[in-house]
Amino acid sequence: MERGWRIPTGGTRSFVWIVVAFIKFSFIYSKPDPEAYHELSTEEYDVFLQELHPPHNPRYDINLARAKRQAGDQTFEFDSDEDEEGPWDEWGPPSSCSRTCGGGVVTEERTCTAPKPDSCVGPSKRFSSCNIDECPRGSKDFREEQCAKFNNELFERKYYDWIPYLKAPRKCELNCMPKGERFYYRHAKKVIDGTSCDDEGR
Repeated sequence: MERGWRIPTGGTRSFVWIVVAFIKFSFIYSKPDPEAYHELSTEEYDVFLQELHPPHNPRYDINLARAKRQAGDQTFEFDSDEDEEGPWDEWGPPSSCSRTCGGGVVTEERTCTAPKPDSCVGPSKRFSSCNIDECPRGSKDFREEQCAKFNNELFERKYYDWIPYLKAPRKCELNCMPKGERFYYRHAKKVIDGTSCDDEGR
């Protein structure tokens, strides 16, 4: 006699629905990254409430931000007496501007075609400013727009209205806080180019 699991013919449809329900349950109730979740102390929350409405939107310092990006992890600052050298590809097509107003960034990339990438001397990315005109009066803050994109996504079985949290240690991460709650969450390790990394416009 053959042994093993058997699914009655009439129960196939029920079995399929059980599998679908399990998949949906696993997706909806998946846990957020614990390393990106931060609970605020009472003191931190009081400071956040006091500074919730700054007197003005920070201005974006284009030149300072560009210098920081070119010295950051994604590329490196080419500050040397050596001439650029190596079998570099041509610069690729420019990306679209990261913002429609208020100072965005266009990025171009190139690749070192040598068998060993460290054979090339020079930067692999370059940046230029775009759409530097100020945004119309009443426009939503750019970081606020990025946080608000998560309003329609379930987070621990709930929907939240997310607003920026600027007191986290790493200023260029996209840290957002649900209205009325005492925690913030890192939704992205890096804000979109053209976003001020702190409330001083840097």
